[in-house]
Amino acid sequence: MLNNFKETLEQLERNDVRKWVEDLVLTKTYEGLMLQDAILKKVSGELGGNYRPATIEEEAKGIDGVIIIDDKEIPVSIKSKTYVNQEKHLSEELRGHLIIYEKKKNKIIVDYSRLLDLIENTR
Repeated sequence: MLNNFKETLEQLERNDVRKWVEDLVLTKTYEGLMLQDAILKKVSGELGGNYRPATIEEEAKGIDGVIIIDDKEIPVSIKSKTYVNQEKHLSEELRGHLIIYEKKKNKIIVDYSRLLDLIENTR
């Protein structure tokens, strides 16, 4: 297996690596951040609140943003449904209240029912 990996690395060309990095950094990271911002805006608006992006310290704890309702800050983690289904295999600890999204053909389905439960229980 290690030999196969070495052979694959030797066959990589500079342009292959460049395309992969561009896709990761420019496309996937940018798209992910824009999606997070849109979800934070949508959910906070529907809840009658506001939002802000996570600080660097919060991001290190698995928090993607903060929804602000009645001056109360609620940290949230925004993850895709496929990520959540694989979560048991991943080591990241999420400390924010989970918002799950799923990409469909022409729409994004957002599930923030866990956050709704929290808000209803604190009012």
